[in-house]
Amino acid sequence: MAPDLPHLYPCSPLWGRKSIARLSTQAGPGDSRASIVCCKRTDITTQRNVPVQERKERGVPEQSTVLVVDDEVGPRESLRAVLKPDYQVLVAAEGEQAIRVVEQEPVDVVLLDLRMPGLSGIRVMEKIKAIDPSIEVILVTGYASYETVLEALRLHAFDYVPKPFNVPHLREMVKRAATHRHSQGWLQQSSKEDELRAHNGALKQRIIELTAALTAANTEMAVFRDSRYQRRPGL
Repeated sequence: MAPDLPHLYPCSPLWGRKSIARLSTQAGPGDSRASIVCCKRTDITTQRNVPVQERKERGVPEQSTVLVVDDEVGPRESLRAVLKPDYQVLVAAEGEQAIRVVEQEPVDVVLLDLRMPGLSGIRVMEKIKAIDPSIEVILVTGYASYETVLEALRLHAFDYVPKPFNVPHLREMVKRAATHRHSQGWLQQSSKEDELRAHNGALKQRIIELTAALTAANTEMAVFRDSRYQRRPGL
């Protein structure tokens, strides 16, 4: 299980073959200090290494895919490391790339940075919702105005997370978003199945009615032919 770091940002992961180092920088007036904390790479587990039963006990929906969209590599890769034990995690460095991922891959939850070069987070969210309105979008940023939050709510954002991230809170929010997405999908599937059953029932009834009408028409035609045959001269 990934270590519970109190806050992720501004720590950046530095990946090695057998270990991972987190580089944390702190700048003051005229100086810059950095500290590196190392841990075994095996401490940062992948989804394959976490038993299904363990994920179920934590209430994490199976086969959920999370897309992390952030132009800053540090927060992006840190989020990937934190979420990977429980989800399939995809990443995108900018809005257009995120839209292409959503068009090509089944995505359940999007963690979307609000302020990025190019397309803004709000614009990216608008396009994602146009592709699939049931995808849950969680906005992530250190800067947000009241108007931006209102616009996000108008577009049905699932929630809003400020930077720096609180890891337990973030995990819980992503879990709730994934659960909601799966429940919506189940309801939509059930509704479609109900509609299909109703349509099939109506179709069967129509076939019965048409068959009965055709049988009646054939019977009338046979009676008509018999009556004409019997009225022929000499019979």
